[in-house]
Amino acid sequence: MQEFTDSTDLLGHIAGLTSLRDVDLLELSLLKSVYTIVNPIEVSLVTIDNQNSIHKKVDYASGRHGTVCKKVTAEEDFLGACEQLDNSTLEYCTVSAATDLLSVFMLSHNRLVSHYVTIRSVVGASKNQSQQILGMLQIYRNFKQLLQESKTDELTGLSNRKTFDSTLRKIHESIMPAYEECSDDKRLIDQVEHYWLAMIDIDKFKIINDTLGHLIGDEVLVRVSQSLQASIRSEDMLFRYGGDEFALIVRSPDMKTTQMVLERIRLSVEAIKIPSAGDLSISLGCVKSSVDVFHLTLIEHADKALYNSKNTGRNRTSFYEDIKIIEPINSAAQSSMVDLF
Repeated sequence: MQEFTDSTDLLGHIAGLTSLRDVDLLELSLLKSVYTIVNPIEVSLVTIDNQNSIHKKVDYASGRHGTVCKKVTAEEDFLGACEQLDNSTLEYCTVSAATDLLSVFMLSHNRLVSHYVTIRSVVGASKNQSQQILGMLQIYRNFKQLLQESKTDELTGLSNRKTFDSTLRKIHESIMPAYEECSDDKRLIDQVEHYWLAMIDIDKFKIINDTLGHLIGDEVLVRVSQSLQASIRSEDMLFRYGGDEFALIVRSPDMKTTQMVLERIRLSVEAIKIPSAGDLSISLGCVKSSVDVFHLTLIEHADKALYNSKNTGRNRTSFYEDIKIIEPINSAAQSSMVDLF
């Protein structure tokens, strides 16, 4: 295995890492840098939960750059290496696989998931190469933390408005090719993954803030955000949009499934007990994403549905698709009244 000792090249990879502002690109840059250091068969970034189920695996190899797999089965050699790392103070270990060697480096972990960088090679990394990789991983950790802090709301810990705008734009851009590929076949269109945008507002929050003070108001925001986060599924994305408003992106095949997700979080907020703040509730407005609706217009539609929930009694969910049906009827009725009188 060729040694990677050119400090200029190493500094170039470090500069490449720290110039990125997107976590996905940062991951790919890390794998590319490690691949350059050791020139192995394959380098991967693996996210595994405490039940040994792999949530995400990003592979980087010659001719196969940035392949992403989700919810795949963990291999025995990988699990064995992870167990060795968990039961020791080692930062990495190398185990024998069927036809090669597998080196596993601990990247980060918490009580829910752990992240590893794995290297499959014919010859294991040298001590010098391993030290270079460990240094690269520490730089990655530090910079990823800075990126995450810039994308996180300080009070609630949720992703912030800037991250929401970026995510919604990426989703809109990603569904366009999928729809274009199957535009001539409605059966295939129906199978395309759907996203639903829900705007969520805490009912009568201004009264709480004005009468009880900002400390109680902040407690309500934190408790509600925790309740929302605990009630959504792993594939859904929650953001603090601003003030007492939250945004939720739900990945769902149909309105019925989306309604179930939203009803669960509505009930979870109802169950919050803060004696000084009284009963809490939220109003929700939801709309289905569409390739022919600009992502900023999508927010307007969800807000319109939210206002409908507010104006019809609060503590409920309205769908923009239902409002669109009602509005023409109301408009027609008003036109008839004008004609009559």
